[in-house]
Amino acid sequence: MKAGKLIVFTLVAILLLSTFACGGGDEEAAQPPEPGAYLVYEVDFEGTATPELALAELEAIIKERIYAHALTQPVVIERIGDDRISIFLPDVTDIEKARDMVGNTAQCNLRELIGGQWVVAEAMGPDEQIMPLTGAHLLECHLSYDQLDAEWACDAELEIRFGRIGAPLLGAFTQHHIGETVGIFIGDAPLLQVEITERATTRLEIAPLGCWLADYLAETINQAALPLWLRYVGGYVYPPLTEPLEEEPMPTPAAMPELGNVSYTDETNGFSIWCPQDFYRDEETDLVLQLVGPRARVAEKFGPVAWWFPAVSLWKYEGYATLSLLSDNREAVVQELPGYTQVSEERVTVGGVSAIKHVFDYSYEGYWKRVATLLLVEDGTAYVIDCVAGPSVWDEYEPIFDTIMNSFRVLE
Repeated sequence: MKAGKLIVFTLVAILLLSTFACGGGDEEAAQPPEPGAYLVYEVDFEGTATPELALAELEAIIKERIYAHALTQPVVIERIGDDRISIFLPDVTDIEKARDMVGNTAQCNLRELIGGQWVVAEAMGPDEQIMPLTGAHLLECHLSYDQLDAEWACDAELEIRFGRIGAPLLGAFTQHHIGETVGIFIGDAPLLQVEITERATTRLEIAPLGCWLADYLAETINQAALPLWLRYVGGYVYPPLTEPLEEEPMPTPAAMPELGNVSYTDETNGFSIWCPQDFYRDEETDLVLQLVGPRARVAEKFGPVAWWFPAVSLWKYEGYATLSLLSDNREAVVQELPGYTQVSEERVTVGGVSAIKHVFDYSYEGYWKRVATLLLVEDGTAYVIDCVAGPSVWDEYEPIFDTIMNSFRVLE
């Protein structure tokens, strides 16, 4: 943990200690908390007709997840004010482990495309009340598949089933949108798109899929079938750390092999870069370099689905005098991509060379992709590095992509 993060968590701990205290200034209020991890989440009750019932269902789901980790001590979940809950995990000494035990807290929701924007889908519910189609109404994401001889040869199907209230909502929505597509989002992160068919009255069907992708989607959607949406606010561990943690330096190319990276040097094209050991280099490509993640190696048999998995591509262009020229040309191209949405853009320095890092989302045949593009020019030669993965797994691969891009060096 970095020193800055330690300061933040120390401040959070001070705040939360006062929050969890019983109040009143008596001897009981002065008692220290029980040993363990304390987490605080903000709760969004919007669109919920029965907040107390939804909160009770949410607590039951979270406790079931935590107890699945063989935690024997009782978990305590309490309401804080109108829009927050606290979760106490006894004897857990690591904040990240505690958050992993709580699991995904982003609510699944269905969205329709209106005026170029993805908007949460709504339908007429009981008592002629307009209700959103969210994880509050999901029953389960059912997975079925036949494993064939090869690892990648798998005929998988997903059925997203809706409950007693959700099924009529889905039916009312889909009857007006047959032939169109609906976006499945986890919180605000797009997961995939599904075409609405005449059969989509109580469930949505997704097929065909590869085994690993089907497993991942089923787990992700089931974890997001929550009655309420949560946002992590902060947390601390008691008793606190007795010794401050030293700040972790940013990895340098010399240290990267210890982190599972290997050096790749291309004398012909004049660059070097570090590559993760579990990625493989695709030799059958017209690109200067293409690295494909281990999951993509299995999924590549499924055409466009393969690009939902992590991949890194590097191009080289001759004759570009300035970075702005290349940036403007590529910007015009990417903005024409279906569903293009810019996430961020910043100027960075890589290997002593000024560059632009551009992150954006777009949709290809129903599958969202997030792309981080690094654009740099050295002595009239332009290099472009594209790092691609599905938005729902982006947090997992973003540090790996940053390591790859930051390791890039133009040879002298």
